[in-house]
Amino acid sequence: MKYDSDIPNGHPAHASSSVDAFTLVEVAIALAIITFALIAVFSLLPVGLNSLKHASDEAAAASALRTLSTEVLCAPVTTNVDGSLAQHLADIEAISWTIGGPLSDPALIALDAGGRAGAPSADQTQVAHIEVVPPPNVRSAGRAHIRIAWPATAIWTSSGWTNAAGSLESTVYFVPST
Repeated sequence: MKYDSDIPNGHPAHASSSVDAFTLVEVAIALAIITFALIAVFSLLPVGLNSLKHASDEAAAASALRTLSTEVLCAPVTTNVDGSLAQHLADIEAISWTIGGPLSDPALIALDAGGRAGAPSADQTQVAHIEVVPPPNVRSAGRAHIRIAWPATAIWTSSGWTNAAGSLESTVYFVPST
């Protein structure tokens, strides 16, 4: 660069007449495009989080459904006082049935996130509705219809779940293991 003393009129000389730089208008347009893109991305964030929560709740319900189905399939056979054979779920004594007996009363059970019954009310995230049709004898199949809904405040009525964000159900056929 030349110094003012070297230039006759006091202004620095330009080496070239063209300068490669962004104008203020170009920078403003670029910032507007970036802002618009960020707003679009952030507006999708709540949708993604809701999808993640629903998928997590459904996965927990599927795990609980698998756990309860396994308990029905592995329910031990016991002998009642009158000599009749019965079965019950290992972790849930309230669900039992007599082999060759009448349809058992449906049970509504609160579950925690791991699908375990008997959790404190603060840990309850799901509710299960279980109906068992006992097998007519030890060589025949019985049927258990298991329905799980979330959140734990869901209520089962004869027409289905109310106050449920989602639900899963399965029918399990089982033969008593003697």
